[in-house]
Amino acid sequence: MKASIRILFLCGIIVFTVFSCKKENTPEWSDFVEGYIVGTFKCDETGSEEGQATGSITDMGYCILLEGSENMDSSWPIDIYTFNLPSGLFNFPDEIYTVLWDHSNCGPVFSPDSLKNEYKLGFRYRNPKESERIFFSCGPCTMNDLPFPWKDINQVILKDISKINQYK
Repeated sequence: MKASIRILFLCGIIVFTVFSCKKENTPEWSDFVEGYIVGTFKCDETGSEEGQATGSITDMGYCILLEGSENMDSSWPIDIYTFNLPSGLFNFPDEIYTVLWDHSNCGPVFSPDSLKNEYKLGFRYRNPKESERIFFSCGPCTMNDLPFPWKDINQVILKDISKINQYK
């Protein structure tokens, strides 16, 4: 009898331990939204937000302007950015892959106005888990322009991505 009480007590402790452990908060996915790829960048990877460069360059980063955004006519038409846009979804002109960053402000290279609405997509997104975040620094900035406000723009992970053909 004492053995079965001990086993029951041990099982209770195990169950209590399992259910009391903190779970990592899994970020929630947004509703399906539409937006435009309006710029690109590649920067130097760093080990943390304020870290040293690792010697590697990031994958291509894509600047996204959400449909109906107030940033459409701003100097920096961007709401979010991502590194996980599937390759081959769009046929971007070669010149957007040749420049790493804007040397005057360490920001992305934005598309000319004529292409701002060219690359439309629909998707769901979420903020990255800490382990998914990519930390980077974009080149030595000059003091002539204000540095690009990377800290005000969220990196996101995309899913359910589809190209939207606007010219039907």
